[in-house]
Amino acid sequence: MSELSEGYIIQIEGGFKSLSVHSLFRVAGALKVSIDCLIYGESRPSSFGNINLLLSSVSDNKLEKTEELLYLVVDGFCLEN
Repeated sequence: MSELSEGYIIQIEGGFKSLSVHSLFRVAGALKVSIDCLIYGESRPSSFGNINLLLSSVSDNKLEKTEELLYLVVDGFCLEN
């Protein structure tokens, strides 16, 4: 699952704690939904869901580097357009 404790999730739902992006990925992966579905209540095109599922499978110790690489790729696409 998301590996977040029930107490921590209750504190998030009650507004006492914030949810990090990393934890948000974990929750979305555990629920098998996209992050935008959790945030907005609706999903974006299925390619976002596929990307989300792919990122949710990245190990914790590689997630930071994966995020850096993703920013580089996205910035590269923006420069081309």
